[in-house]
Amino acid sequence: IAYSIGARVHSNSWGAANTYEYVVDDLAVDSYLYNNNEMLVLFAAGNDGADGSSTVGSPAQAKNALSVGASETGRWRTSPAGNYDTEYIATFSSQGPAEDGRIKPEVVAPGYYTISASGNGYGGGATCSIHSEVGT
Repeated sequence: IAYSIGARVHSNSWGAANTYEYVVDDLAVDSYLYNNNEMLVLFAAGNDGADGSSTVGSPAQAKNALSVGASETGRWRTSPAGNYDTEYIATFSSQGPAEDGRIKPEVVAPGYYTISASGNGYGGGATCSIHSEVGT
């Protein structure tokens, strides 16, 4: 439906945990993107980084989709190791490479204790409070 009304970028933060190989869901994403090559589909790499390398889940394993991992925020000490730098991958973020050796995730972005303004709406309290989240 999104494509039919003009969307050309689709961001997804869902996937199968503990499925670290190319499976039928990845094939479905690849087939769709092959036939709709002006579409960009992104998937969160997953939250299984504590399990080590090659933990990118499906459908982030898709060859035609862009998988996104989480880095530290770079704003303050956000891990037990005391890293301040966005070049550090968040410890929970799934890691590559893919089972067949492809680079996954292809990109990382701040995803560990990111902070933004929280819009609670009028009458629901403060309208510019701070909200913190963790995850990809």
